[in-house]
Amino acid sequence: MTPLPDRVVLLGLILTIGLCFALVLWQVKLHPSGEPPLLWRDNGPAALLP
Repeated sequence: MTPLPDRVVLLGLILTIGLCFALVLWQVKLHPSGEPPLLWRDNGPAALLP
């Protein structure tokens, strides 16, 4: 069995990594996080008084 050329191996690696990223992004779009974003409250100058 003859070994594959370097270009074919590199192309296969790049395509595999690209496919993994595409699947992750696809899953994130299908199932977005249901948690609301963390919102900070600013109580203003009253919070600075003793």
